[in-house]
Amino acid sequence: MQTSVVDFAFSRPAPAAIAGAGYVGVIRYLSADPAKAIDQAEAAGYLAAGLSIALVYEDGATDANGGAAVGAAKAAIAGPELDALGVPAGRPVYFAVDEELAASLYPSAFACVETFARTLGRPPAVYGPRPLLAYAAARGARYLWETGASSWNTGAEPPDVQLHQLATQVVVDGATVDVDVASAADWGQWPIPSPPPPPVTGPTLEMNVAIHTVAVQTDGNGDGFVETTIPWSQYVAVAHEGTRDAAHFAAGEAHVAEVGGRIAVSVTGAVRQGVAVVLVTALG
Repeated sequence: MQTSVVDFAFSRPAPAAIAGAGYVGVIRYLSADPAKAIDQAEAAGYLAAGLSIALVYEDGATDANGGAAVGAAKAAIAGPELDALGVPAGRPVYFAVDEELAASLYPSAFACVETFARTLGRPPAVYGPRPLLAYAAARGARYLWETGASSWNTGAEPPDVQLHQLATQVVVDGATVDVDVASAADWGQWPIPSPPPPPVTGPTLEMNVAIHTVAVQTDGNGDGFVETTIPWSQYVAVAHEGTRDAAHFAAGEAHVAEVGGRIAVSVTGAVRQGVAVVLVTALG
């Protein structure tokens, strides 16, 4: 089941406000810049509020272009920060590649990501545009976080992308933050999630459901976001019918997340501005 988390760099919304807005966790930075990096007291506040934490490393958006040498240098900065935070072994640190880089730079970018992870003794994880995620996944990257810059996200999405950053930002406790949809139980967070319970077999359960048509106004990039009044506890499934303007019809992707106990719907990559029609199936 999908849940929503937030990420931010320099702002510091209160943990209670984040949890109160319906988010289940945060993604915070490791960095050479102390103003950007999470510290032990900040992490303790999130955990006390019942929020999970995942980490991403970034100093400059194009650092990964420097290859393995940069990965090793950044790991030397991240290592002591991880030790101070007490991050459990096996939890990844996403390396941020926040640019639409040319395919010729994929090998050097992945060398940076892979060396960074190997030096820290953690699984490879990358934040970036979809084509780079596909390249990294084919070479063993285990944790993938897709940027919200939808114009960069061309081509087929690789399987098992744990996080999708939305193009739409929100304000929490006076701070502007990014919203991310976690589509896997394990999105690199700690506390480490418990394994799912074994499937329960038995008689077929019949349910009464209703299909709700949700209209989502999309921008010029084909992205949109709307909160509904449908309780999250009634969510069953979502389907994107497509985005239509005066003369055209375009496909895209629809996602749902919990915001304040209600279902929120986002549409990405619908190509054009218009109104996206999303069908949400919920318990009747």
